[in-house]
Amino acid sequence: MRYFVSFLLLSIVFSCSFAGCSNVSIDVSPTENPIIIEPTASPTPKNYDFDNLTVDVLPTQIATLGDWMNNSQILLLSQILEEKIYLYGLSKNSGNNDGVILRVDDCLFTFDWKYYTPRLILPTLYYSDFDNDGTKEIAVILYVGSGTGISMEELHILEKIDNTWKDNVLSEEYYMNKLRAELSFIYDELNQNITICSKNNQLKFNAETNSNGCGKVIGLSLGDISNFSYANGKLSCAFGVGLDYGKFGAPVFPCEVVADITYTDGEFIINPFTLKE
Repeated sequence: MRYFVSFLLLSIVFSCSFAGCSNVSIDVSPTENPIIIEPTASPTPKNYDFDNLTVDVLPTQIATLGDWMNNSQILLLSQILEEKIYLYGLSKNSGNNDGVILRVDDCLFTFDWKYYTPRLILPTLYYSDFDNDGTKEIAVILYVGSGTGISMEELHILEKIDNTWKDNVLSEEYYMNKLRAELSFIYDELNQNITICSKNNQLKFNAETNSNGCGKVIGLSLGDISNFSYANGKLSCAFGVGLDYGKFGAPVFPCEVVADITYTDGEFIINPFTLKE
């Protein structure tokens, strides 16, 4: 399974006039309104003037660990150069806690997204017609959670509406409800066998071999590992399926479930899950 990383977050708000990409001022509450600006010839500052932010002072190289350690306030996280699409993260050094800046051409938009974890896995950008309506959207995969037995991503699709980008997110509540509804298990405690079942297939495991000496399986552990991807024209997801031993030990993950994702009219639909070792 694939795992991605991100960085710390921050939230800033911009107010702007859309006509002709005029100069921008920044106030203080999150918004998704565009900031439309005119590039200047000023050099990249060590400390950004957020009241007079211009396109040409934004970083042009993908952030490294050194950038994070060297007090950079804005980090370039991901980009699609040929489409002039860039995603910047506001670091802890800018005085904020979370947030990103999306740049499309010379217009800026802010979103209150988490993107940083200690693993420093960067977001991924895609630009495609995900809903087959004849207009391309921007997909963003963020790495939002890490730790022992935890690796979590988040999928956003941005749709251009008038002069801004609407954020649609595949919610954790939706996929968790679907996982609980479609997955079950049969535990043969006498023979220490466990069968995990989905709508499409089932897999059988030796519970003792997968127990790490933790004892009896009491259920399935779901939601700690979530992965999203886009390849060959398809959005897809994968979720770790763990064996829950309760207080006797951390979950063990012998398999995962995978499924394609359909996106239409701002809504995500995850197709029936298939188990995979």
